[in-house]
Amino acid sequence: MRPRRANSQTLLSIFNGKTIQVGVIYVDLVESTDAVSRMKPSAVRAYYTTFTNEMIQVIIDFGGYFLKPLGDAVVGFFPAFRGFVNQADNVVNCGLIMIELCKNSISPLFVRKRLPKISCRVGADFGTVEVVKLGVQSTGYFVDMVGNTMNIAAKIMKKAGANELLIGDQLSKVIHTTYRLSCSRIGSLPLPSPYAYYKVGFVL
Repeated sequence: MRPRRANSQTLLSIFNGKTIQVGVIYVDLVESTDAVSRMKPSAVRAYYTTFTNEMIQVIIDFGGYFLKPLGDAVVGFFPAFRGFVNQADNVVNCGLIMIELCKNSISPLFVRKRLPKISCRVGADFGTVEVVKLGVQSTGYFVDMVGNTMNIAAKIMKKAGANELLIGDQLSKVIHTTYRLSCSRIGSLPLPSPYAYYKVGFVL
């Protein structure tokens, strides 16, 4: 499976220099640094590529786009062009399936291959982002998204424990009631004004 980098870059290039509404999701391996320190290089490659490619595929399956890898993390986004409520639900479902996949598919596979078990943590939010072109002509450009929504989703992810999905206040306000009722407030980020984030229970 090839990452959907080309499609996301084509899409974002259309909106270069503009503000758009998106759902943003970050998924990260938990305690991977210690795990890979004891592996052979070939095992390290299998460990990371399996996780990364599977997470990218989940993003695509739920109608999202793979934006970029970020260390041990994978970043995806869900444009709100076709209705923000359905896309907001897609973000939550994507995060829940990522966790289930790590627990019930990837970890058992790794055990059979004598690799360490894995767990992931997921953070997501919904809001506006600025689409910007980064880089220089001599080395090429990459179209990225910047802004508070990106920063908040990343910070929320770091607050999550193993196999937890945390979402920001803006995302919690636009998901359907079934999902909202499964949320429990965990805390708030110390932004200029406190910004709440919530743990999502499994509602599948």
